[in-house]
Amino acid sequence: VPTLPRAADFPPLPGADAPKDDETEDFAHPAAWHGTLLPKSDADTWLAAAFADYQAIVARELAFRKKAKGRDLNSREKDALDVALFASSSAFKTAVVRLGNDVPLSETRAAFNDDAWYHIASGKGVMLLAALRERLGRDAFIDAMDDFGRSHAGKAVTTDEFVSAIVGKSHDDVKPFFDEWLTKTGLPSAPKWGTWSVDSFEAEPDRALIVYGTLKESDAQREAAVRLQRQIERRWSNVTVPIVADRDATEEVMKNRHVLLVGRPDTNSVTLRLGKALPLTFGPASFVVRGETFAHPQSAVIAASARPDDPRHQIVLFAGLSGEATWRCVTSAGDRAAAPAEVVILPAFGRTRRLAIAADAKSP
Repeated sequence: VPTLPRAADFPPLPGADAPKDDETEDFAHPAAWHGTLLPKSDADTWLAAAFADYQAIVARELAFRKKAKGRDLNSREKDALDVALFASSSAFKTAVVRLGNDVPLSETRAAFNDDAWYHIASGKGVMLLAALRERLGRDAFIDAMDDFGRSHAGKAVTTDEFVSAIVGKSHDDVKPFFDEWLTKTGLPSAPKWGTWSVDSFEAEPDRALIVYGTLKESDAQREAAVRLQRQIERRWSNVTVPIVADRDATEEVMKNRHVLLVGRPDTNSVTLRLGKALPLTFGPASFVVRGETFAHPQSAVIAASARPDDPRHQIVLFAGLSGEATWRCVTSAGDRAAAPAEVVILPAFGRTRRLAIAADAKSP
């Protein structure tokens, strides 16, 4: 990698704080079930972690349904729940990529030099519980979880105890279901979302590279790249991600790196080359996500996908429909509170929207 600029090489940048992601409503989420579980062994980690993580998702859904008063959930509410589940799915998939292989839940072993094992267990565990809910039905599932949580609260539990409790309450044979989820690799059933979120590279910030465009709006994009570098320094243990212009981003420079692209295809030649893998499309002065077009110069988007030339690593695009919009959208990289998403839309007007894009809804 050639000598690359870093934040200290530039004067301070003015600008507002990161825009508030107000996609979520501020209302209480009553617990869907109760109890805190402890894992009796490494192989029971998935249960303790997913029991808590999936409870928060279901509780939020119940709050949405209570507020809806009988109507179907609207698209915003459905998207919020999809993103919450996508976070677990992405955590599992990216951990498998980082580790180099999947591990059945029944064979989970803790490691002290890497957290991939935990994200595989907890992420797959949440997807297991989501699939179990579909199998048992909403009310029966919640009742079973609450009974188990209350009777085992604060105790070390085993997977066998949980399976026995569910089998005892089920009207059909769920043992094959658990056998498939616990003893085999992969996700037997799950929405066909992508692997990478816009935040996934934070697990390996030392393997990231920022590439800004020089085809147009080069000054604004160079400043946006520096701003993004600062956001990452603040968020991830003072790691300084190197910056390079698109004209210098050779295959060798980008080798074995997560590439953070600053600028849309007509301003950044690397975005033009790699961006076709992203779950959106660009027009001359617009972008389209899941069939919806955004054309205001102040609109921007952040999107993630696997690198088409290197699936072990990801690309993350930070792009506005103007130089100013691109510069402003990188502030979202500093938002710790928001759930990981595959796409973040920052429209000129209205709320920031965080999405998980199903495979059949990706832009052609």
